[in-house]
Amino acid sequence: MSFHTPIPRAILVVVLACLGINLGIGVLIAVNRPAYLEDYRLSSNPDGRHYVLLGRNLLLHGHYSRCQQPPYLPDMMRTPVYPLFAGGLDIVGGAGAIYLVQAVLHAASCLLLFLLVRAVFGEKPAFWAAVLLGTDLMLATYNFQPMSESLFLFLMIGSALLVVPVLAAPESKQYRRGWRLLGGGILLGLTILTRPVALYLPLACAVGCLGFGVYRSKITSAVCVAGLLLLV
Repeated sequence: MSFHTPIPRAILVVVLACLGINLGIGVLIAVNRPAYLEDYRLSSNPDGRHYVLLGRNLLLHGHYSRCQQPPYLPDMMRTPVYPLFAGGLDIVGGAGAIYLVQAVLHAASCLLLFLLVRAVFGEKPAFWAAVLLGTDLMLATYNFQPMSESLFLFLMIGSALLVVPVLAAPESKQYRRGWRLLGGGILLGLTILTRPVALYLPLACAVGCLGFGVYRSKITSAVCVAGLLLLV
């Protein structure tokens, strides 16, 4: 099935349901603890507070540090993408802006997952995959903490949506092959710099590409594709 097939209304209902679940959690917080939506420091997760502080210090003071005040000792324990994401949003709109954007990324990930699974397995499995992701209460809860799960998931699924067609489709049917690899490689890099646990993904994609190349007797082309993806 093509990635360009129209999106059915049912998946839009799933996206709206996902947003509704997140909205419900947000309303409960706003009613019972409104200050939580204004100050990231009220999060009970120390890692989350450090993420935002790292981003704020880098954007406001030019130091990648968890220190509250000078001297800003450098931090080498955390990758920079999520701190910049969370710190930037906190500067613009406070903690509430972080949580709002993470809820939107959760809903957007449902749509991306639907498109990815539909292209490989068909519409019905894609719909239920999106339902499972959209109604994941654990992830919805994490959306209201300064934690990287939602951004990581969005980037990872987005990279797969770009790379999988290049791996799975015959060369004669591939559309904008080079641009997909470029975009997928960039998203994979951002995924890794969000959570380093994704370090294995480019290698897994490259191995898959080589496997399809051997199967289709197009080893040279497969090596070039795998090499371009890994290089990016």
